[in-house]
Amino acid sequence: MNLSGIEFQLLTECHFLLDGGAMFGHVPKVVWQKMTTPDEYNRVPIACPCLVVRAKDRVVVGDVGMGTKWNAKERDLYGLVPNRFADLLAPCGIAPTDVTDIVLTHLHIDHAGGLTEFGEDGTPRLVFPNAKVFVQRVEWEAALNPDPRSRPSYRPYDFMPILESGNLELIDGDAEILPGVRTEVVGGHTAGHQVIRYAAGETEVVYLGDILPSRAHLKPHWVMGYDLIPLGVMESRKQLLAELNERRSICVLGHDPGARFGRIAFDGKQYCWEALEE
Repeated sequence: MNLSGIEFQLLTECHFLLDGGAMFGHVPKVVWQKMTTPDEYNRVPIACPCLVVRAKDRVVVGDVGMGTKWNAKERDLYGLVPNRFADLLAPCGIAPTDVTDIVLTHLHIDHAGGLTEFGEDGTPRLVFPNAKVFVQRVEWEAALNPDPRSRPSYRPYDFMPILESGNLELIDGDAEILPGVRTEVVGGHTAGHQVIRYAAGETEVVYLGDILPSRAHLKPHWVMGYDLIPLGVMESRKQLLAELNERRSICVLGHDPGARFGRIAFDGKQYCWEALEE
């Protein structure tokens, strides 16, 4: 998708499976299974879309998915078939060394796992050695000192090499981090969760992460079991949906395997998804 000379490409870093009860929280299975079909283990399909933005001399990636640092047991647990970023970027004419900036909505394993990979000696190394990595300071501090509930969602070897390399850029609140690229803290899912806004002429492209993980979550009260502050998710989502509908922003959902670029619309009763041709 080309908008005002800026190229937006959406790459699916991986597909995997998560427990349906965790994805839909308090919503009964008899209701949520109308939106997605669980497997025999009650797992529902999930995707990790990564937004690649090319403008002038910059290549900016929004979130980097699960990565490859998973053993056979873990891959089976998640039904995961990992992909190498070098292979994903090659058809776009991009190498991992060409990426100049990475912006993360948060540091959970399915959004920051692709920052590093295991080298031949078994130690983690940077996948994007030349890229600055932008993350909220509140999120970084939470990842370094996670509460017991959050601890399984953060793996230090995903992100600590970024600090050691000097490529880490911490953000304090809403900010324009690059020309035309703005981050906005929405919290809820984690205290430091942010959405990423890319200016493109008269419109914008918004990468939503886990504040809006799928089309089913266009219902503001359909929060996930993974959300640390459910009422915060509901409030942020309510405000975002109204704004995105009014502004006709182009959106990317955080985990929907069947949705790519689209817009949020209101049909008089509820919010719905309008897919866009690329």
